[in-house]
Amino acid sequence: MDYSLKRIIKIAAQVVFGVLLSLLVFAPIIQVTDPNEYNITYYIDPASGLSLYNPNSEVAPQTGCFENKAVMNNYGFLEPPVLRLGK
Repeated sequence: MDYSLKRIIKIAAQVVFGVLLSLLVFAPIIQVTDPNEYNITYYIDPASGLSLYNPNSEVAPQTGCFENKAVMNNYGFLEPPVLRLGK
């Protein structure tokens, strides 16, 4: 085996090139062909600093094995709706 510095640098450059190429080519293809419709964009609540999902939205990932459905409440949490009593 040839363990010269030139050969090691060449192999390292090929590995880095391969990783960058896969990120530039495969990631956009996966984003375009993904069958899931994620309606889970979130925002930061200014009062609490928590990440909240869109109120009254739902997420239903579709895979070959199972299907789950998550429903956000009226405040954007994964909990039952919060009712206000008296105002």
